Amino acid sequence: MFGRVKAAVAAGDTQAISLACELIERDPMLPLGKLIKSNLARALKKQLASITASERGQVLCATAKLLNQEYAPRELEDYSKLIRKFPRAEVALALAGVTPKNAKSVQLLDYLHDNA
Repeated sequence: MFGRVKAAVAAGDTQAISLACELIERDPMLPLGKLIKSNLARALKKQLASITASERGQVLCATAKLLNQEYAPRELEDYSKLIRKFPRAEVALALAGVTPKNAKSVQLLDYLHDNA
């Protein structure tokens, strides 16, 4: 099922893009979830023009939440690469209160601030 969602996102399907952003925001505990969410983030990166401001907000919120955790999950790298393509002001605002608690999150936050 998630393979079809990824393919639909890659094709620019707005409903699939919305579903992908919602899955990223809700961060469900799925079997192979980190791979699924990473793949969705990579597909979204190719459809930036189709992602609405609200959907960008969902991804930004999820990314900020993960940057604040004690550990950095694998999908955080792909989320960071995606949001680095978002408007700078949105990224800066969403990450303003982030206090990373691990070396990988510090590195990714620096990567994002270089662009913001």
